[in-house]
Amino acid sequence: MLLLSAGLRSRSGPHELYVRLASALCDAGHDVLRLDCRGVGDSQGQLPEGSLLEIDHAVDRGLFVDDVRAAMDAAVQECGAKRIVLSGLCAGATTALLTAAVDERVQALLLMGIATLMTPDPAEKEGLTEGVANIYIDGYRRKLFRAESWRRFLSLRSNYRALGSALYRWVRSRAVPRRDGLDPRLNMRAVEALQQCAQRGVRMLFVFGEADMELGNFQVEFVGRALDSELQRRVNETLVVVPDADHTFTGQASVERLGRTVRAWLDTEAEEASEAVIAMEDAARSRALTA
Repeated sequence: MLLLSAGLRSRSGPHELYVRLASALCDAGHDVLRLDCRGVGDSQGQLPEGSLLEIDHAVDRGLFVDDVRAAMDAAVQECGAKRIVLSGLCAGATTALLTAAVDERVQALLLMGIATLMTPDPAEKEGLTEGVANIYIDGYRRKLFRAESWRRFLSLRSNYRALGSALYRWVRSRAVPRRDGLDPRLNMRAVEALQQCAQRGVRMLFVFGEADMELGNFQVEFVGRALDSELQRRVNETLVVVPDADHTFTGQASVERLGRTVRAWLDTEAEEASEAVIAMEDAARSRALTA
């Protein structure tokens, strides 16, 4: 497994998520490479000139794809890797998906908190998307029966602006259904890459934290509006939501839940790969005997 830079973060990941996840996977018998792409962390090379927003958009369009393919070359040539899984968090998941679409050596994808909308320009006043509003409202529903939440609300410590915006967007989306099609910030390269990977039979697992705002965008804008019904079904069957986790799986409990989910999935992948190899070898022996 190659763990890819979460945007411009180093190979340690947020609060050393990649370090902890890689350690758990190695203990379970998997080989893991945590990768710093060019100009990130300890890697040489330079990022393109431009603002952070422009660089973020370049990453979402595939800036690091060649770096990942070079790392795959090294994994194959120097380590003898025969089966490659790409993974990443947020923009790292986007990079993994874009790479798999153009490199058939990728046999499986673990996509954590994948970002499906391009980062908005700070000057733009986009407001909350429908998907993010849904996540906010679901979170507030869960807090209705918590005494601490009511204490925060009554003591003026709650984020009333966020609550008001979420309620407004949630009600508006139901009262006035949107008719303008896809969100203009939707990463269409990611949509096309997913379609190509699905056609090729790449195995995928999508993992989000329950409180991850990207989950709402993924479900509403990406899956709900950009994919056909068959692909929607296939993606939803491979979606796992980790309870009480945020976008970066902060906290020991969230990391442990994530680790158990990933290990179980990788074990299933390895078992199915072995069965496929045995079936191919049996078929080859049968052809040889027939000849």
